[in-house]
Amino acid sequence: MSTINKSTILIADDEPNGRDTLGALLIKENYNLLFASNGIETLEMTRKYKPDLILLDIMMPGMNGYEVCKRIRADEVLAEIPVILVTALDDKESRIEGIESGADDFITKPINSRELRLRIKTITRLDRFRQIHQAYAENLRLEKDLEKEKELNVLKSAFISIASHEFRTPLATINFATGFLSKYWKSLSGDDIELKLKKN
Repeated sequence: MSTINKSTILIADDEPNGRDTLGALLIKENYNLLFASNGIETLEMTRKYKPDLILLDIMMPGMNGYEVCKRIRADEVLAEIPVILVTALDDKESRIEGIESGADDFITKPINSRELRLRIKTITRLDRFRQIHQAYAENLRLEKDLEKEKELNVLKSAFISIASHEFRTPLATINFATGFLSKYWKSLSGDDIELKLKKN
């Protein structure tokens, strides 16, 4: 089912019919479809595949959709992955709990195929914009770091040039004096050595 440059969608539902229904509605759109049958498996597959979107059933045994969503949001690596909660619950309290768990959107069973496709397209498009924006921001940061490095290299080169010029004369004098003394010190008196040092 893998298709290049298509979004990967993880469908999480403990009911085989639920997974099959969503898969049948989306397979014609050429998404890369993954399937999980419980909360633990959903988290494992999310960590492994980093899907572009998760369609997450709320009413799963053991770990329900709310808890799965909370754990995804608590994970720094997974936190930005969009989650649509799929539920038969259509009351206000359920939606509030979904928002609190970090869900991006809801879709209610029985599922309207057109509504599902539109919501998925909207969210995956927004997520791609977010990824592009993050990549652009990262490129800007790298460019700024590179410019700073270039500036530091220019300053370092300037400092070395100035320092070598400023210290060239004193160092040359010292080198000459020490060379002269090492060669002739045995034949010079103390007064001659002092006079020679004062001249240099």
